[in-house]
Parts: sequence; C-alpha cells; structure tokens
Amino acid sequence: MAVAELARGGCLVFVPNGGGQVEIVAGNEQLMYRTADDAAASIVRVLRDPELQTRLREVLKSNTKLFSTRQFLRRLRELVSGFHKDPDA
Repeated sequence: MAVAELARGGCLVFVPNGGGQVEIVAGNEQLMYRTADDAAASIVRVLRDPELQTRLREVLKSNTKLFSTRQFLRRLRELVSGFHKDPDA
C-alpha cells in the first residue's frame, strides 16, 4: 500500500510491470518498467517533461481514490453485509 499512499500524496511512482502495483498506476506504461535500465529511462523522461508530470499526477490522483481508506471501508462493509446468518445453522 506504500505505493498507493505515495501516489495519493502527489508523488509520481514507478512500478514493475507485473503484480498489483500496476493497478495503482492504472496500467500507465509511462509509470511501469521491466528492467532497471527501463526504470531509469522512464524516470528521466518524466523528469524532463513538466507537462507529462502534471498529466501523470492527474491520472494517479483520479485512480488512487480507489485505494483510499474510505473506499476500503465501504467495500468491506458491502462484503460483510452480504453475509447473513442461517437461523437453521
């Protein structure tokens, strides 16, 4: 969750292309990497382009709402309310 928290805080995050962290960056190729060299190239590309930084922050801001504490609690309550006790059990 650290990646989601950083992104929610306005940081640009770069994640390996695989696993759950890809969801945090909404599958944005500019924020994913396959190798260390690929990561370095992506970071440099983004650092050199302030407009790209702004666009990527907007994507992250929008997407990380899915990973907020409020959203987690809402979804947990939905799941729990879906269970009901069987009076015959």
